[in-house]
Amino acid sequence: PTAEEEAFFRAMSLRALEITAMLGAKWAVIHPVMDVTADINDVDAHVRYNQQMFAREAELAAKLGVGLAFENMFDGDQRRFGSTAEDLIAIQDSFHSDLIGICWDVGHANRMYRDQLKPIRKLGSRIKALHIDDNYGTARDVHLLPYEGLIDWSKVMRALREIGYDHDFAFEHALNPTPHAVMPAQLRYMCALGREMLSNM
Repeated sequence: PTAEEEAFFRAMSLRALEITAMLGAKWAVIHPVMDVTADINDVDAHVRYNQQMFAREAELAAKLGVGLAFENMFDGDQRRFGSTAEDLIAIQDSFHSDLIGICWDVGHANRMYRDQLKPIRKLGSRIKALHIDDNYGTARDVHLLPYEGLIDWSKVMRALREIGYDHDFAFEHALNPTPHAVMPAQLRYMCALGREMLSNM
């Protein structure tokens, strides 16, 4: 990005945290970043880069009483830092704060793991937020509703129950193709679907 674009992005990141606090939300989700000058396996370098990049966000979040949850990413054509449970644990531990947590994106994990139950269990109570979406486990992140893709939701919900997850349950769904007139009906369906899934936890 240009310097101007980066300044705008940073200002909007801080503003987003202020809005999170206004809404009374407990956690804001943030994407971990990669130090492109470092070897992909140099975890310490990538962790330091995340601390440097998000120092202002972490400071403001603490002041507002809002947590920052680093989201699991996914590897594309090459390895990407932040895609594994181990990467996320390294970032979280480096901040030494109860207001730094992890967001587990079930759709991203379906593209990374044959069995995402193991990393869910490994992360346990570190998971403070969820992105709930489905896909076909391919390169395209299609953001389908649960049961429209290939994720075994009964297993995912069982793993969340096992770790005692009790935070928000947030759908990350591509509403854009939906005609405006039927969006209310789709949102009602999503609400009913979410409640049914939660009843099985």
